[in-house]
Order: sequence, then C-alpha cells, then structure tokens
Amino acid sequence: MPSLPEVQQAFKAALLAQSPAVDALLLPSAVSAAALVDIHRNHFFRSLTKALEATFPAVASLTDQRFFAYLAHAFIVAHPPTSPCLSDYGSALPDFIDAFPACAGLPYLSDVARLEWAIHSVFHAEGDRPTRRLRSRFPVHMIWKVALDPDAPAVTLGGDTTFLIIYRTDGDSVVEAVDETTYLTLPPVA
Repeated sequence: MPSLPEVQQAFKAALLAQSPAVDALLLPSAVSAAALVDIHRNHFFRSLTKALEATFPAVASLTDQRFFAYLAHAFIVAHPPTSPCLSDYGSALPDFIDAFPACAGLPYLSDVARLEWAIHSVFHAEGDRPTRRLRSRFPVHMIWKVALDPDAPAVTLGGDTTFLIIYRTDGDSVVEAVDETTYLTLPPVA
C-alpha cells in the first residue's frame, strides 16, 4: 500500500495535470477514482478562480469572464497554492501576466494586478500602518477605477510615470497618487 505522501503527490499531479494515474493509489469504490478526482479538480479550479477574481476584480473586469477563467486556469496550473490560506494566494499573478502571451495586447494589465495585490496585501497585513508603493508607466489607479466603475471618466494611456502609495486607514485600503519625491521617501516593502 502506498504511503500518505505518495498518495498526496499522485493526487496533486492528477489535479494539476488531469492525470488518471491516481486510480491505482486509491481504494476501490463504486465510482472510479478518476471520476472522483474530476469532481475535486472542478471544485479546486472553480474555488481558486473565484478567489483570484475576488482579489483581482479589476483584472477580471478588464478581460472578459471566459478569458479570465482561461488566465486563472493557466496560473493555477503553473502556481498552485502553497498555503492553506486563500488570502495568501495570487502574489505571482502580476508577473505571470507579464509572461503570458495572451495578455500581450494589454500591457497595463500586469500593473493593474500589482495594484490590486498591493491593495489586498495592505488590507490583510498585520500592524497599524501597512503601506505599499507602486510605480507604473500607466495611470493604473485610473484604469483600476474605470474597471470597477463604468461611470468613471475615460482614461488616456501614456503620459508621465505614475507613483502610488497604498495604505490602510479606517479599516480599508486607500490608493493615493503622489509625486516622485514622496514616493521615494517611503521605504520599499520586503
């Protein structure tokens, strides 16, 4: 009989690679192990896609629902969770978007994702005054607003570099555009 770590590794491989090889490692049942893995896989991908959508609502809004599901699926396969806490999941999505060929036509999308991760991180951070900063060649704070509020004014891409600080006040994350000097006075977050 295989050990628990062997079963767990086979199950993880079956979830991510859609491999039916887990059959031999599970006890016989009325339903095939592959069918049970399919059920779990579907739930696994749907749950993580919903978690990513909750953390990155502007990214989801800027792409259509089917494209976001495609992006999330590819991301989940490449970067499965390493923590049981869903609020820890998604930090690698901005860099993944940078390298994902299907996102090449949306050059600002990864910076919008970086902004959303900073907002998420500040909101969930311990301590009284968590702060993050973000520099972008796009007005990502305005793109983010438009993505979340269709009544927001249109955004013109291009122009000067945008410097943002993200901090928490009154229990909510705040995004503020600042000048470069103010931006540089804030220490980088490790």
